[in-house]
This record gives sequence, C-alpha cells and structure tokens, in this order.
Amino acid sequence: MKKDIIRRLSLMIVLIPISVFLAACVDLLQYKRIGDTNFYLVETMANSSDGRPLPGLYYSRNPSEKGFSGISLDGVPYQIFWNNSYIVVVCTDREGKIIAKYCIIKFLITSSADCADDYEVYEYATKNEYEKAMCYYGLKPSEMNHTDNRIPWRLHLWD
Repeated sequence: MKKDIIRRLSLMIVLIPISVFLAACVDLLQYKRIGDTNFYLVETMANSSDGRPLPGLYYSRNPSEKGFSGISLDGVPYQIFWNNSYIVVVCTDREGKIIAKYCIIKFLITSSADCADDYEVYEYATKNEYEKAMCYYGLKPSEMNHTDNRIPWRLHLWD
C-alpha cells in the first residue's frame, strides 16, 4: 500500500512539471508559413457557414516573439503563389465559391530590422486587371511555388 502511494506521488512529481513546461512552450494557434517568406496563413476566429475556421493572411518577422499582423484582404485566401519577390493571393468569399479579389504582394528591401512595412499590397477586383498586372510584373503562376489555404494541425514548438 505504501509503495503504491509513493509510486503515484513520484509519478505526479515528475509529470506535473513536464506538463507545465509543455503547456508554456506550446503555441496552440494554428498557422502555416508560406515558403521562406515572413507571411503566414493563420486560422482566424471567423467561420464559414458550415463551421470551418477561415484562414487569414498575416505577416510576422518572428511569430513566437512578436505575434502576427493581419493583412487586410477583402475575402479569404484561397490559392497562394509565391517566389523570392512576390506573393500572389486569389481570394474567395467566405464560402469559397466566388472569386472576390486578386492580390499581389511585393516584398520590399529595407535596411531597418524593425521596419513595419516590408511589403506593398496591390489589389485587383477583376480577373482582367489581375492578368494585366501579372504580365506587368512578369509573374507566371506555373513558375511560382503554390499552396492552398489548408492549415495542417500541429504543435508549434520553437518555430
């Protein structure tokens, strides 16, 4: 009987600090980094009509220390293309049925490490405007990296 109590207490003494340590280190916010850029798809508090959390496009130099700053887009990021200089985002309505907007984000080279605006956002309401801008910037989706708006669930330990 005493051995059983001692064993349980020793197990609790070991497991409680480990649990507290893991809880402090784990970031339960779900996000996916877009390539090697400082842009992330982050699960937001907004939901679609069927209850799915909607992703948003966010920027951060270091999410574990500084958090994220949102990029104002009219719509939900649906398809994302990127290279070393640009991110192209096709946005849909909340239900993912209608293309709402096209965005091209240009990376800026800055000398300050704390510069808040390391990018410029260009928004296009029509596919025709978007295609003209893609030609102007010399961008072809077939030559860019691609991801969709799915955010795989995972624990973020020391990203």
